[in-house]
Amino acid sequence: MITDVQDIELSLHLTELQRNLAAAIPAVGGTSHTRYRAPKSTRGTSDADGSARGFVDGDFLEQFLSIQSSPEILSKVMKGGSAPEALRLTPEEISKILQDLQSLH
Repeated sequence: MITDVQDIELSLHLTELQRNLAAAIPAVGGTSHTRYRAPKSTRGTSDADGSARGFVDGDFLEQFLSIQSSPEILSKVMKGGSAPEALRLTPEEISKILQDLQSLH
């Protein structure tokens, strides 16, 4: 499902969550989430090799719900790589948002 998140603050929180999750969760198959979701053509990943801008991967974000039982990973996601990357919402608030978005599909 594709949905447009009209709330700019919410979209920023989701983007920040995706960034921190990508840095904290080991990639499947040795490919980072950013590279996996990079634009592709029939010839493979584009030269841009960056993530799509303005889009968040809901399936990937839902992994946040499963890391609640892993304090070490949860802490890494919440803190980010530096102080400016720290998430401003609590884990409970993030979980509520993700559950609300899950109910849309």
